[in-house]
Amino acid sequence: VSVAPLLPATKREEADIYPGKETKALLAHVSRWMRTCAGLVKAPVASPFSRVAKALGTDMHGHSVLVCRYVHPLSPPPDVTSLDDPLAIEKAAAYVALIPFLEDYQVFLGSTDLWLSPQEFIALGC
Repeated sequence: VSVAPLLPATKREEADIYPGKETKALLAHVSRWMRTCAGLVKAPVASPFSRVAKALGTDMHGHSVLVCRYVHPLSPPPDVTSLDDPLAIEKAAAYVALIPFLEDYQVFLGSTDLWLSPQEFIALGC
C-alpha cells in the first residue's frame, strides 16, 4: 500500500507544563507570567535583544518545577577549600573533574533539558 503524494507528518502539540511537583495555583501563575513576558519582548529571534524567559524546567520524574528552586550556592568539601593549602585550586579542579557528565538525551531517551538536584545528579552519575 502506498500513499501518493506522501502525507505530511502530524504536528504533535506538547504541553509546556506538566503538573505534579508544583501546586496548580503556582503553575497557573507562572503560565500567566510567561504569557506576559512573551508579549513584552517583540525583538527578532536573531537580535541580541531577544530574550527567552524560562520559569519552569522538567525534573527527572517528568513534572514541571520552578527552575529557581535549583539556584543556590553549594559548599565544596572542606578538604578542597583550605586557605593554607597552596594546592587548593588544583584539588578543587580535581574534585570537579571526578564528577562524570552525560547529556540529558544520553541518560533519558527522548527527554531534553532535565533539571536535577545535586543529590540526583551524583546518584545518577551524570
